[in-house]
Amino acid sequence: MYKHHNLRKTLYSISVPTLTKFLIICAVVAGLAYYLHTATIPRQNAASLHAQKVSTTSTNIFTIPEYGIQLTLPAGLTSDDIQYYAQIDRPGTTTDSHLWSTVSFTTKSLLQLDNGCTAEEGSIGMIVRYSEDPTAIKAEVRESRPLGNHYFAFAAPQGSCTTNPNAQKLESSQIKLLQQTFETIN
Repeated sequence: MYKHHNLRKTLYSISVPTLTKFLIICAVVAGLAYYLHTATIPRQNAASLHAQKVSTTSTNIFTIPEYGIQLTLPAGLTSDDIQYYAQIDRPGTTTDSHLWSTVSFTTKSLLQLDNGCTAEEGSIGMIVRYSEDPTAIKAEVRESRPLGNHYFAFAAPQGSCTTNPNAQKLESSQIKLLQQTFETIN
């Protein structure tokens, strides 16, 4: 019985350090895999962030496939510069049961001046799609455009995305340009 007890003690003392080493190696490998995975993903969600290159014609057409709409960009806003972030078919609240979606915008040129002016934040505005006329259900929506089975509204940002005076000037001009773009929905 004494020999059996020593064998169990020897097996226990060998397996605990071995198991510990194995767990440490697994943790290091998992940490390295996570680091490499996150280092290769851009900061903004690539599945929902879109930068479009559209061949320039006599009119600068910008398409939002998630909405099935085309916009004509005015001078000063180009399809190479604009980026958007789409959130599709978000549920309403218990008081507003309608479905709604947002496409929020920024530009590469604005991001160069302040990288906090992201598309997710709607730095130069949003185009919101509703399943019902939003002017009847939301007091803050004064104007909407019906198209197909949906209603579209433009929402300007509630504040500036930057404290940089040059970025604020560009942001202000691009908000006006995006609002002009909204008027061309078809």
